[in-house]
Amino acid sequence: MLCWIAKSSGNAADLAIRIEKLLNQPAPLWLRGLNLSGADLSGADLARADLAEADLSWADLAGADLAGADLTDANLSDANLDGVDLRDVDLSEANLSGADLFDTDLSGATLSAANLREADLTDPELMGATMPDGTQHE
Repeated sequence: MLCWIAKSSGNAADLAIRIEKLLNQPAPLWLRGLNLSGADLSGADLARADLAEADLSWADLAGADLAGADLTDANLSDANLDGVDLRDVDLSEANLSGADLFDTDLSGATLSAANLREADLTDPELMGATMPDGTQHE
């Protein structure tokens, strides 16, 4: 499997250009540990991407497709996840404090030990999701 790797060195404009190029690649992305704090990733196709340990704090991911992505131990604090497809995503130990999860599809997602303090969980789809306390939502 071909994976694209991004490095977070350089200025913000250069990083934004590299991210835009990466998002147009056909393969699942490997963005593990990348600092994407404050990035505009709205509408991006990040399905099956490896974003474990990535910093997505304050990022705009509205309308993005993250189905099947690995967001283990990712920082999504204060991120805009409005309407994001998070089906079957691993959010174990992720920081979602203050995140906007309005109308988000979390079907089958794993939220074990995730921090949801002050997150906006208005109208999410949670069928089959594993909650922070380990229980399964029905």
